[in-house]
Amino acid sequence: MPCGSTTCKSSASINSRQRAVRPAWRVPNPFSLVVRLDRMHERWRQRQQLLELDEHLLDDIGLTRDQAVEMASRPFWK
Repeated sequence: MPCGSTTCKSSASINSRQRAVRPAWRVPNPFSLVVRLDRMHERWRQRQQLLELDEHLLDDIGLTRDQAVEMASRPFWK
């Protein structure tokens, strides 16, 4: 059957369409959870260190004690 007919499809066009289809679900990346946890821990650690700064150092970075306490009291996931 010649490929000019409407019923003939080349194997290349079928394969390219099959490759384009992706499953609706994705396998979760286990490292993404580790990265998120690491970021949350780093935020928590930095906020705890912010509370340890004295007034002079807070003034150097442009924060008041109240602002530092407010920032440190934020949840670690935000």
